[in-house]
Amino acid sequence: GVRAMVERIKGACGNVISPEKLVDAALDAMGAIAVSDDTRSTLVEFASRSKETGGNGTPPDGAADERAGQMLQMVAATAEFQRE
Repeated sequence: GVRAMVERIKGACGNVISPEKLVDAALDAMGAIAVSDDTRSTLVEFASRSKETGGNGTPPDGAADERAGQMLQMVAATAEFQRE
């Protein structure tokens, strides 16, 4: 379940996960949820704050998994997901 969604997000984002790509991939992985502009902005802001990269711009081992998992939790907490 969740492991497959994390792998799907990582596959969609490639090696460098931008906050916007991370949000879009997580929303898609959770069932193509449509969220308000305010909710999307909040998710992108969260993704921007939690950005961890290695020296070459790619996430260190395990960081991509952690970021994807955190984003799935954030999407699950949105009002739009709760209404689904």
